[in-house]
Amino acid sequence: MLAFICLAIIVLTWYNTRRIRKYLMQALKPLEDDKYVFTLYDDSFKIETLPTEEEKQEEDFTPVPPRIVGFEDISLNVLENDEMFIIILKKETIYVLAKRVMNEQQQETLRKTFSELLDSDYEMIDNK
Repeated sequence: MLAFICLAIIVLTWYNTRRIRKYLMQALKPLEDDKYVFTLYDDSFKIETLPTEEEKQEEDFTPVPPRIVGFEDISLNVLENDEMFIIILKKETIYVLAKRVMNEQQQETLRKTFSELLDSDYEMIDNK
């Protein structure tokens, strides 16, 4: 009986994680066209959001200052799938770096840097 309960908990945990990832990918679709300038340094990166012309024309427009993130300074997670790198800062801010605008060398540099510096906080996920 105990083995069945443990197995049920394992299956539910696996399913919930998979379901959350699926919904995350769906929720990120509207962010795919956001534009960023991403600069990678040895121990940090800088990410700057580029506003659209429409956003600049809005009455209450306030430019977003660039954000500099040290790899050791912050709660940082990076997920990668076939289409993008998803950077999650403190579970409150999400940036999507689309691979379609990067060449293979840039993708490999990011992959290597994130996997070496973030260890278990970097994860490859599938698109399903």
